[in-house]
Amino acid sequence: MTLPIQKVLHLSEAKKKKSFTFSRNYAILPKLDGWYVYVDCIEGVWGQLCSSAGREIPSLTYLSAKLKKLSSPSRNLRFIFEATIPDKLFHELNGILNRKYEPAEGVVLNLHDIVAIDEPTTPFYVRYEKCKLYKDVFQQVFDGQVSLIPVLEISKEEPVFYNHFGDIITAGGEGVILKDIDSGYHFGKRNDSMLKIKEEVTKDLVVVGMVAGEGKYSDTLGALRVKGKNGIVHTISGMTDGQRELWWGKPDLIVGKVVEVKAMKELPDDSLREPRFKCIREDKTIGDID
Repeated sequence: MTLPIQKVLHLSEAKKKKSFTFSRNYAILPKLDGWYVYVDCIEGVWGQLCSSAGREIPSLTYLSAKLKKLSSPSRNLRFIFEATIPDKLFHELNGILNRKYEPAEGVVLNLHDIVAIDEPTTPFYVRYEKCKLYKDVFQQVFDGQVSLIPVLEISKEEPVFYNHFGDIITAGGEGVILKDIDSGYHFGKRNDSMLKIKEEVTKDLVVVGMVAGEGKYSDTLGALRVKGKNGIVHTISGMTDGQRELWWGKPDLIVGKVVEVKAMKELPDDSLREPRFKCIREDKTIGDID
């Protein structure tokens, strides 16, 4: 049985809950614009590198094979990475990692968590110390293709979170991830033990339909209709001309897919202000939508 990942809650969503307070210490980590990738080692057997949806990633099979050279840990562990390729934007990375028959060369596996599958209540500060050790272990077989996502600071102060967020955004980054240092890992949950701050609201939604274009986009795709778990349907644009032509002619390539949507903000009625298409999330399924 594949254990579902813990999902990240946006800080703005957490603050809507009356029970949420800034009374706990959070480790602040930079948010990388990559693919969530994990590998399990169960009863001494290394598995394959998988996506957040629990599917093996064919383009990373060559890295999975290298794991067999390592000694097996004494416990059942899940190793969690963010996969990136230096100097590649997310849409380029997405295409490369989604290859079925070609290896994704140049990938860096950025380690940020290790979870004892049989004891997920181990607090993050202990798990991160194991990350430091295993980063050097993985270097033995990955030849520079593994890195450790750094903890920038530990704090319970909201201004500190936003100071780091501002620095990262100014440098062209995505934002920050906040992990409660005393909390365990919550398989299949989304709660305030793991938070994110991003410049814009980002949602993973499923494409449920298409709208015909007008004017410049006559005879092609004008917009996509997307829906989240709350049932609200949004009409989004932002696709390239090539995508419009391809999907209008072959709707099966986009309808039913999970896509990442960015918006200026989420309004009180849960609708999105100025939502737009960013990319297809090939690493996610309908079960992962927001």
